[in-house]
Amino acid sequence: MNLPATTPRVYSPYQEAIFRAFTEGSGNVVVEAVAGSGKTTTMVEALRRWQAVGNNRSKRALFCAFNKAIAVELEKKVPAGVLAKTLHSVCFGSVLRAFKGIKVDDRKLHFHAEAVMTPQGMPRLPSKEQVRQAINDLTSCYGILKGTLTSMQDEDAIAETLSAYGREIDTPVADLPFAALDQAMRSDQQGLTFDEMLSFVLDHSLPLPKFDLVCVDEAQDMNRMQIEILKRLMAPGARLIAVGDSRQAIYGFRGADTEAMERIRREFKVSEGNNLPLSITYRCPRAVVAVAQLWVPHIQASDSAAEGEVVQLESWKKDHTAAFAALASGDMCICRKNAPLVGAALKLLSQGRKAIVRGRDIGKGLTKLLEKLVKKIGIENAEKGTFVRGEWIPAPKDVAGVSALFGAVAEWSEIEEAKLRRAQKLTQAQQVEDQADTLMAIMRGAQSVDECRARIERIFSDETTGIVFSSIHKSKGLEAPTVLWLGGDATEEDRTASQELNLSYVACTRAQRKLIILPLPEKEDRLREQDDGEVA
Repeated sequence: MNLPATTPRVYSPYQEAIFRAFTEGSGNVVVEAVAGSGKTTTMVEALRRWQAVGNNRSKRALFCAFNKAIAVELEKKVPAGVLAKTLHSVCFGSVLRAFKGIKVDDRKLHFHAEAVMTPQGMPRLPSKEQVRQAINDLTSCYGILKGTLTSMQDEDAIAETLSAYGREIDTPVADLPFAALDQAMRSDQQGLTFDEMLSFVLDHSLPLPKFDLVCVDEAQDMNRMQIEILKRLMAPGARLIAVGDSRQAIYGFRGADTEAMERIRREFKVSEGNNLPLSITYRCPRAVVAVAQLWVPHIQASDSAAEGEVVQLESWKKDHTAAFAALASGDMCICRKNAPLVGAALKLLSQGRKAIVRGRDIGKGLTKLLEKLVKKIGIENAEKGTFVRGEWIPAPKDVAGVSALFGAVAEWSEIEEAKLRRAQKLTQAQQVEDQADTLMAIMRGAQSVDECRARIERIFSDETTGIVFSSIHKSKGLEAPTVLWLGGDATEEDRTASQELNLSYVACTRAQRKLIILPLPEKEDRLREQDDGEVA
């Protein structure tokens, strides 16, 4: 039987240059890969060709993945003998060998923060409320300081790091015992937090396995600690291949080094000739690429790319109903904030359509706030209702409490925002506003507090099935045939908002076929429409 001949895969000149860097080159390499450029395919093929050269098959190679899910997929694709793991996984192995029986303990940081903040030890913070706030400040900032390798003994360096990463705290740095907390965390070797899987290696000078070739993906999202660990994974004469996209660096608020790619170039002495582009996107059609070029001029459409479609709608009031109706399962709706996503997702759910909002952690935060306010105003439900075929059926004895809860959310938001704005903590004030707006969107139309709880549990998920609603941050790494971008604006003026450039680029490059850009209404108009039932 004659089988049809297979057509050899044709790689782009950019990809061929990367292959040559693996097989013929020397020194460390940085690859700037645009969104949807097939970097995983490129790296896997490059590793396959590298193994075929000389005695490379006997050498040790590591491909560092951004998260565990990606690592699992990479394990199926990389050539035999190449280790595909996260940095956390590699380092945790060394920790387990050094500290037998040590276990992950998510409570460890909070436990030691409370211990070092005893009233006896902190006479400058006499009130319980001040101590409680200081504990929150300690736990929220400790990870940033560790990830940036900031000295816990240097108050000026601590203040500078927190300012650089937009971490605004209520307690003066001089009143926060970061050094004592760090010492307690290092000394406690019975358990460790997720972040300590990395920091324990440095804090205790633990040996790491050595590799002849280290490849790292999503390099733009690395922090200084991770970059230091990369160095310790390299055997004498080893090479580093770092792949990332400087314009997708959007996790600075989490402690990623916003200049990670440049730091890697500098600290690993990457020559000009070893800075390689991967500029063709195989995800986005030509029309979407034209929009992306507003922010990243060097991104290119592939020769085989379809024309695609970009639709710039005029107004929320006129166009939002048709825009949401056009979304099908597998499509995505993204926005800078969460509140607009929740209202729209609830509307689709009420129509019997499957929709989720990405971010189970967001749901947990909302539940925590909800329970705090319920406790404060003393409302509860006598019995629990349930969902039946997508419709909420309240229990006969449900006690009305949602109206009172609206007032509590508004009061909490007003007080917290005012306090933060007076302290010039504008980023945190915006986060409080979005959280309050999101909770109110959940509450609208609910017949009981218990229904609010059930809505949160039902709508927030880390799945990607149905119509996916996502913040731009959480959409990174995802793609969809049609993307509805709420609040997007593909105009020349938007290019001047430097802090939003990377987010805009990430947003528009999620679209595989069609990008719909829908302006958001003023907040008051959106809430009025929700109350009128036009959108939940």
